Amino acid sequence: MASTATPILRRSLKNVFIGSADVILNTYATGGIGVTPAQLGVERVDHAIIVEKSSSGGGGSANSFAYNTSTQKIMAYTASNSESTSASNFTPVTLNVVAFQFGG
Repeated sequence: MASTATPILRRSLKNVFIGSADVILNTYATGGIGVTPAQLGVERVDHAIIVEKSSSGGGGSANSFAYNTSTQKIMAYTASNSESTSASNFTPVTLNVVAFQFGG
C-alpha cells in the first residue's frame, strides 16, 4: 500500500540538504513502504531520522522504524528487531521523516 508524504521543510546548509515530511502509513508490506527522496524534499537520502508522531489505534506490531537508503523504503521493526509482518495494520500511523543529503 502506498504511503502519503506531506513535505514540511527543505533547507540547505553548505553541502548538506535537509528535507522533512510527514508520512502516513497504512497497511505494511514485507520489504517496506516506498517513500522517494523527492517526497522527502531531497535528491537522494544519505541518512534519515524517523519519529512516530501519532497512531490512532493502529501501530501494528512495530516498535521502531528505519529508512533503507538503498531501497528507498521505510522499514518497520518489532521489539525483537525483526521486520514486521506483511499486511500489518498501521492505519493510520503518522511518521515524521527527516532526510539528509550530503554533498551536491
